[in-house]
Amino acid sequence: MKFLEKNPFDEGELDEYRHVFGYESRDPEGIPWNSIYFQSSREEFRERRSLSYNSFRNQNDELELDETFSGIYNNYFSFIENHLIKAEFSHFQLRNNVQCIAYDQIYMKTRPNCLTRYNPVTYEQKIIIKPDFTAVSFNVLDENMIVGGTEGELMLCDTDGKIKFNIVLTEEDSRITNSCTLVSELGEVFIMACNNDRKVRFMHPETRAIKEQFEFSDCVNSAVLSTDKRKIGACLDSTEDFVIDRVSGDTIGNTSGHTDFGFSCAWDPSFEYYFATSNQDHSVIIWDIRTGPIFKPIHVLKGQLGAALCVKYSKNGKYLAFIESADYLNIIDKKDYSQRQVLDYFGETSGFDFCEDYDDTNSIFLGIADPKYNSLIEHRENKKDSNFIY
Repeated sequence: MKFLEKNPFDEGELDEYRHVFGYESRDPEGIPWNSIYFQSSREEFRERRSLSYNSFRNQNDELELDETFSGIYNNYFSFIENHLIKAEFSHFQLRNNVQCIAYDQIYMKTRPNCLTRYNPVTYEQKIIIKPDFTAVSFNVLDENMIVGGTEGELMLCDTDGKIKFNIVLTEEDSRITNSCTLVSELGEVFIMACNNDRKVRFMHPETRAIKEQFEFSDCVNSAVLSTDKRKIGACLDSTEDFVIDRVSGDTIGNTSGHTDFGFSCAWDPSFEYYFATSNQDHSVIIWDIRTGPIFKPIHVLKGQLGAALCVKYSKNGKYLAFIESADYLNIIDKKDYSQRQVLDYFGETSGFDFCEDYDDTNSIFLGIADPKYNSLIEHRENKKDSNFIY
């Protein structure tokens, strides 16, 4: 997205201007609306953006399920700060590039092709590693980071950047490591990796031996373990998503209702039978896996503009949120799925994550990867009136 026909600032001056202008104008991104640098109002640009933005689809069928949303908007989170860190993503469908370990430890993909730790309290940015491949997925657990690449790469390093191994998982023609996760189980840590070769692998990080392997019918874009770690939920290059029994390998059931490919999924941490999937058909659907083998949708949540590419629950199970490919963060308090908060920006999203503060207050950090106005936007639960412009 191109905002300005000319850039009157160098990089440092623009960042300083955004800080000042953003706080004075109450615009979260510090975009100078109605100025000599941007001769449009926010409302005018939003209207043009809504008419012109084209969200990628692999399939063109429209979602036929009725939406849960009643049209009632709420205000669960408020804007806190726009952190001027250069958020990035490397694959247009993979937008899980922000992970909050603690309030002062946020890991994210930053320009150019770096995995970075950011402290929003001290504003310290530390590049952990810049891989020798294009990184599209990562995950951090304790002192370890796993990183996946576009050519099937899988790299394990510590959070100081010391590489433990750097391998290629598969030699298939299509082999992107779409998702990789570090899993703690029975006192041991394992790696769970999802690839375009249609496999989900569990690997021992020390020996690199494959502990478990599951094969699906299509490329696996995302996989998550249930709270009891006995079930695997997987999103594929398919209109159907699957839940399998990890012990037997049998399919527990599959979804039926999405009309495009799925790229993110999540288990409800407070109710083990609810499973959420996000999809290029612009929707997130929550399923009850007890209704298998064809799961029934419990709630259908449609987005505002683009593909729903990343869905997550807050760690305490209170909220569900999802980002669209651009501009929008949707937040639902699970007490009432018919209401939501919708926060809007301008720019492609790189990822988001929930974080619980020391006093059990939820925060959300959202990465915006616009070439000029990229940043990490911080929100906090129910602390003050929103500063967003609608």
